[in-house]
Amino acid sequence: MAKKRWKKKERLERAAQPVSKGGGSNSKLVLAGVIVLILAGYFIFGSGGDNSLETPPPADIAGKYMLFSDKASTHVQGRVELIEFFDFTCSHCYAFHKDTWPALKNKYGDKVELIDTGIPLRESSIPPLEAYEIAKDFGKGEEMKDALFTAFHEEDLDITKVQILADIAEKIGLERAAFSDALSSRSKASLVESNRRLANSYKLTGTPTFVLDGNIKATGTSSDNLQAIIDSILEGE
Repeated sequence: MAKKRWKKKERLERAAQPVSKGGGSNSKLVLAGVIVLILAGYFIFGSGGDNSLETPPPADIAGKYMLFSDKASTHVQGRVELIEFFDFTCSHCYAFHKDTWPALKNKYGDKVELIDTGIPLRESSIPPLEAYEIAKDFGKGEEMKDALFTAFHEEDLDITKVQILADIAEKIGLERAAFSDALSSRSKASLVESNRRLANSYKLTGTPTFVLDGNIKATGTSSDNLQAIIDSILEGE
């Protein structure tokens, strides 16, 4: 009789023991599987609105380039958007401004839209870039851009100095005091920094760098390469 009571007690104690380690592992595996399914559903269905980021270029592109699949194409039929990342102290940027862009403009007319985006190669490049952005607000952007390139590359002027920048602004017809106030207040500092972040998102390593239709970065900066890319985009529509 005592033996039966002992076995009954043993059965009750065994039933009260926690689940074995093997059972715990199985529970953890099931839970992990549920989490994986939830995450998979999020990335498959929840990110559906970002499909535009995978938009391919409108045609098979000729020339040397890098395609950014994580950036949306900005292509509009009949027109190519050409972003130029430049610095006023860059001699190749000056050559593009003086020779290459006028030739492209002459060939394509309104079919190519230039969006010139100044980025500083060094901290001393910031003042002239801010001066350019200020001049654009006053309707003198093109005049200031040409004057700054000329001042640095032809006249050997120090365009990092506020006094010289104010002289250039006055020379192209801007009111000196208003321009100097805007420059001294660093009113365009955040814009120049934003341009730099945009350039970094394209893995920029130097200037000039050209991005066409938002997601095609030319890896060759020659006029021939740019024309090959532009032609294939326009012809492939």
